[in-house]
Amino acid sequence: MTRKLLAAALAAWTLGTASSLAEEMTVQNDSFQSGGSTVIVAGFIPGEEAAVRLTSPCDGTIVAIQVGWLASPPGAQPSIERQIHVEDGSTFPVPAGPLSQDELLAPALTPGALNEFRFLDDQMTLPISIPVSENEEVFVSLEFENPATLASGSVIRDVDGCTSNRNAILAIPGGWFDLCLITSGDFIIRMVVDCATSDPTGACCFETTGGCLDETQSDCALFGGVWQGPASDCAGTVCFPEGACCLPDGSCMDNMSPEDCLAVAGVFQGDGTDCGTTSCPEPTGACCTSAGACLERTEAQCNIAGGTWLGIGSDCEDADMNGTADDCESPPCPGDANGDNVVDLNDLAILLGSFGASVPAGTGADFNGNGVIDLSDLAVLLSVFGSSC
Repeated sequence: MTRKLLAAALAAWTLGTASSLAEEMTVQNDSFQSGGSTVIVAGFIPGEEAAVRLTSPCDGTIVAIQVGWLASPPGAQPSIERQIHVEDGSTFPVPAGPLSQDELLAPALTPGALNEFRFLDDQMTLPISIPVSENEEVFVSLEFENPATLASGSVIRDVDGCTSNRNAILAIPGGWFDLCLITSGDFIIRMVVDCATSDPTGACCFETTGGCLDETQSDCALFGGVWQGPASDCAGTVCFPEGACCLPDGSCMDNMSPEDCLAVAGVFQGDGTDCGTTSCPEPTGACCTSAGACLERTEAQCNIAGGTWLGIGSDCEDADMNGTADDCESPPCPGDANGDNVVDLNDLAILLGSFGASVPAGTGADFNGNGVIDLSDLAVLLSVFGSSC
């Protein structure tokens, strides 16, 4: 059966309708919470996949898939990607096969949101319903239809370390491999399982009053509230926080929710904060001098020193250990094996395909200039993976 999957852009922890929420559990590897920091994992090309391996907490039914999506700078339109796959996760990193004959096609991903998908058709009459058993391993992956860039948007990961055997990438060429080989963090891709038992209580926030009650998911939904999860309570919950948001360029925005701050790639400063009393750090970057030196300074400091500032995100790392910061060299793009000014899965595939080969010094994936494609070159690529020139 082929159906189009609908997208609902939701704030963190917000679930769907009240009909079956009492028995639902959200299953995730990531540690992201509303207002926390994330990293955009760009560089995917059409046909490649970002996947997580999740463990069902019960005998039940998968009723929803959630995918975190972000663009930088903000303002990108929703992106229609190719498909969401739900597969047997008994093997890793290669899935063992589909769990359902239903095809979850054309998911629309809205930037700055934890997008939730519950239906197989445009009319929202055919719900997702995939049976699973307690402790069953499930592979959930997003297949890309469009090239994933920072500007157009892509999947995101958390910043608390990569969980072993829980995140995978399908690269073209190269096949399936463990995400932990190239980065540190778990993809924010989750599944919602309707369990036969369990009806926990949690904090239920009411937008119209700003108040909070400890309720079950189903009762909270019936009241029209926003449930904060089974481990939450009103004593430890701030409903609908607003405060200062520090932006990547060092500026500040007032009266921002954590979700709105995240959507503009900012860092939420806490409930009740304001820009008048908040000091947002000025962005730093590599400041290159004509003598070949490099210091990480603000743009203003670099201008005073008479250097050339290379922008936000640049640094003074000297991965090839030649005495000059990589970003200050020409061209300043270590790890870019194919010359497209982006260090991504394509460059990793080139390096792995020529690993151990002798090449003219400094060509192809010989990033350290020793004439051999080896572990030193892999270290250079991984240290700047996802960057652009």
